[in-house]
Amino acid sequence: MKPTFAQAREALAALDPARTLPAGSQAAAHTDPDSILDGTYRAPTHLAHLTDLTDLTHLDGPATERRHQLSRRTALSMAGTLTAAAVTAVATFGVGAGTTHAATATPAALAYSGVRDISDAKNQLAAIADRTAALPDTTGQGRYDHLRYQQWSLFTRIDGNQVRSAVVPQQTEQWLAADGSGKMIRTFVAPVFSYHAQEQAWKDAGSPGKNQPPTVLTSVVRIWNGRPPQDPTALTAWLQQGHPAAAGPQETMVAITDLVTEQVLNPAERAAVLRVLGTIPGLIDLGTTTDRAGRPAHAFAVDSASNGLPTRYTLLIDPTNGAVLGFEQTLTQTAGKLNVPIPSVIGYDLYQSADRTDTTG
Repeated sequence: MKPTFAQAREALAALDPARTLPAGSQAAAHTDPDSILDGTYRAPTHLAHLTDLTDLTHLDGPATERRHQLSRRTALSMAGTLTAAAVTAVATFGVGAGTTHAATATPAALAYSGVRDISDAKNQLAAIADRTAALPDTTGQGRYDHLRYQQWSLFTRIDGNQVRSAVVPQQTEQWLAADGSGKMIRTFVAPVFSYHAQEQAWKDAGSPGKNQPPTVLTSVVRIWNGRPPQDPTALTAWLQQGHPAAAGPQETMVAITDLVTEQVLNPAERAAVLRVLGTIPGLIDLGTTTDRAGRPAHAFAVDSASNGLPTRYTLLIDPTNGAVLGFEQTLTQTAGKLNVPIPSVIGYDLYQSADRTDTTG
């Protein structure tokens, strides 16, 4: 018997990012459905209890970001899983013939040099942690944690539309106090093209991101309250708030990246983070590389298909001071129904600076 659409919906229900929103939810009614699909939904403060998804979107009302139990990157990974599954369902349930498009634009992969070694990853991280712990704290004094970072995802949406013709990163600069007050500014930066046809396609689509106004927030509800523990065992448990170990070995990396986009870490805290990183099962030492800002880095990775497709998650560490420099997500074996080659980078973070200050920009 030919499957029905009701059966298709049932099969995809577990992958639905909006499945936690109650029927008739006012939270869902007050936002763009695309932001729920791609994981960028942000509930107004008075509706925060109605959703688990996080991050930024343009909403009327107070400019407040609400963080919840599901991390930003986990939400994006869910969006990728849903995209692949939904396309598969379209083919299976005969919703019409598809159209073949040029491959979606993705950034160049980083090059790694050195022996890919599982057994030595923990020792390498321990050595960097020892050096880091002995350093003086040069992050400065001040009320606000001042952070600058750049992010890109295959599922980037601008004005509700997925951008396929160009890599359009988003730049964030934020000044956050312990109580969540401060300022966050997000803008889209210059697009990156692999060849001229992509640039022309981007222009034909209206140059998404080029004239996009910045998103400005004046308050953020943090994932974690207080400073991270400096004891690795305590830190492991602390990081699992909103990042359960059952989600897969990559979830510890996800927690670390969420932490470094929320707080400026001192040397002792960075050292503890590295020791926790070293406990991830199957962690691979990829050797050295140069990050997307031209800085030397030591790369550590874990492979997991917990979010739908086999993916390599890579953290880039400054070997001199233990700072987390970047995070790369790369499809390694199959793209499912996503229109990208293998391997392909499907997301990256670039952590540019971290210091403390008493004033906001």
